[in-house]
Parts: sequence; C-alpha cells; structure tokens
Amino acid sequence: VNRDITARKQAEQALRASEEKYRNLVKYAPAAIYEIDLQGAHFLNVNDTMCAILKFTREELLAVTPGDLLDPASQVLFSERIRKTLAGEKIDESVGYRIRRKDGEWIYVTVNAGILSDANGEPARVAVIAYDITERKRNEEALRRTNEELSQFNRAMVGREIRMIELKKEVNELSARLGLAPVYPEIGA
Repeated sequence: VNRDITARKQAEQALRASEEKYRNLVKYAPAAIYEIDLQGAHFLNVNDTMCAILKFTREELLAVTPGDLLDPASQVLFSERIRKTLAGEKIDESVGYRIRRKDGEWIYVTVNAGILSDANGEPARVAVIAYDITERKRNEEALRRTNEELSQFNRAMVGREIRMIELKKEVNELSARLGLAPVYPEIGA
C-alpha cells in the first residue's frame, strides 16, 4: 500500500512539473500560442506573445471570437477548417490568415493547428501556434513590384533595341538603293 501511495505521489509530482513546464513553454514562446474550442467560437487560452502581436489584452481576446479578428476571406477559410475538423476530415496543418489588430492594422499570420484530446481520448479543443509573417509578406510584395518594374524596363529596352536593329536595316536598304555602301555593315540588309 505504501508503494502505491509513493508511486501515486511521484506521478502527481511529475504531472505538476510537466504542466508547469508546459505553461512556461507556452508563456515564453516567441510565437502566438492559443487554444480554441472545437467549434472555433471561443478562445480558451492565449499567451503573452499573442496579446503583444495583436495589441489586445488577454481579457479582450477571451471576450471575442477568432472569426471577429479575420478578414472575410480568412473567415471563410477558418469556418471551412472548423467544419472539416468537426466532421473528422483531414485539414492542412498550416494555413495563412489576415487578421486585424486592435489598432486596426491588418497583419498576416501562418498558423499550425492540432486537436488536443481530453483524458478519455476524445477531441476537446484545438491548439494553435501562429507566426506573424507580415514583414515577409511586405518583402514579397516589394520584390514582386520590383520584378514587375524590371520586367517592364526589360521589355522597353528589348523593344527599343529591336527597333534600332530594324532602323539600321532600313538605312542599309536605302543605302543599297542609292548605290552606297551599307552604313551599318554588321547588320544584314
């Protein structure tokens, strides 16, 4: 009996230590970590990083739904993922959303989600890790614009060069009609 009690106390102590380790990991993680109910209607827990990224207090986030923060396209995607989860269908582990911060600024996040089960092994809630990728999106957009500008410049320069070659050919043809030597001998007539 003493061994059973000792083993149980050790197991309880190990569980408490594990839970404390988990809480600290979530609290100090550099990524936003939160839990939502299976219906996606409520935040159950949010870490400090999520509060900092979205500029909401913990209490404010716990009072809104995840859908309240999403743009319309992201709301549709979010609802579809919740529907699939509840239906037991497989969803992509990682997805991107556009989210409005408390100050009104829109940011981009990529999220990875997984189902957490209760003590009976039944799905209980969804754990989510979100990364702010706004800066990456801005850089990608700047790169896309720069590439487009370079492409336009290249088309203009190539078009100009082709026109110059055509003009040189015309000059050479006119020179030949007049019985003169080609002005641009490197260009065929």
